[in-house]
Amino acid sequence: MSQDTPTKAEQSSTEKISPSTSSAEAPASAEELKQAGNHEYHLRNFSQSISLYNQAYSLSPNIKYLLNRAAAEYESKDYSACISTCANAIEKARDLNASYQDTAKAFARMAKAKKATGDLGGAIECYEKALTEHRTPTVLGELRQTQKEKREKEEKEYINVDKAEEARVLGREYFLAADYASAVKAYSEMIKRNPHDPRGYVNRAVCLMKMVEYEGAVRDCTKAIEVDPGYIKGYIKKGEALVRLKRYGEAEKVLQLGKQLATTHSNAEHLNESKESGFTDSTVPTNPPPQSNASNLNEIDRLLYQCHTSASPDQVMAILSDPIMQSILQQIKDDPNALKEHMKNEEVRRKIEMLIRGGIIKLQ
Repeated sequence: MSQDTPTKAEQSSTEKISPSTSSAEAPASAEELKQAGNHEYHLRNFSQSISLYNQAYSLSPNIKYLLNRAAAEYESKDYSACISTCANAIEKARDLNASYQDTAKAFARMAKAKKATGDLGGAIECYEKALTEHRTPTVLGELRQTQKEKREKEEKEYINVDKAEEARVLGREYFLAADYASAVKAYSEMIKRNPHDPRGYVNRAVCLMKMVEYEGAVRDCTKAIEVDPGYIKGYIKKGEALVRLKRYGEAEKVLQLGKQLATTHSNAEHLNESKESGFTDSTVPTNPPPQSNASNLNEIDRLLYQCHTSASPDQVMAILSDPIMQSILQQIKDDPNALKEHMKNEEVRRKIEMLIRGGIIKLQ
């Protein structure tokens, strides 16, 4: 049963009971008045149900009557009255020998009323107190949902495009001064101020790579691509971070996606990047220069070359344990001139270049 309606036991009466229908010799008891209030509640006659709950409480002070009244006040959207009634119930809970469950219900009901008024912070505080009294999965779920809504509300209210631009400019200044930690903070502020701009994530990723924090750079670039799947710099910088991590297979897939975008759309790049810092310009040019996309393709090809000619430790071991490559390497060792002939085979050439870049083969 919902926290905001009387319990099943409280709903058991199907026939309206009121003081006027009771025998003159036997005035309506508090419980009968509560049952009558429940009947009116389910007919959505909330003002009448509130009156009956008040009469029941005046005859026999019981926190349950106050909780039922608060439920009716909540349903009638009189949230301030609901909050006041719950506060009264909580204040008198100990004197009325109320159970922990009922006290928790009062806090939870007050939380819902505060949430309805937009007071998410107050609602969270009440939910936490309810859980202190009596822990239930329902209230815990409501607390977590309210905390999430509060975070989202605060994040939305914090968005300011002008402030984001100020943070971007500040981040660039820090970057050019080689103060990468401060640049990361500035770009983090840019992201908070405008989480829909992919540049903030990519620019922060560039700083993180300078600080050798490649995993963080991968995460930022992944987010940039999520925000704007057409932003080519996201693919390029993610590919670069993966190359630094020697995750060449993943890097190649990402870079090929970026290359496909750059090739398919001649002006697919949304924003230009400064050659000096690797950062995007602050505005989108009306007519992007044709060499901009060529620059992207050149950078992608450079990184793809590294993927194809570099090897992880596992790849090096696989090459060295290959019987065919063992034979070829022995031939090259015996006769260095054999290298030229073997390099004509594309697959062999790729593996030998990996070994050269890994320092396994040293050319004289």
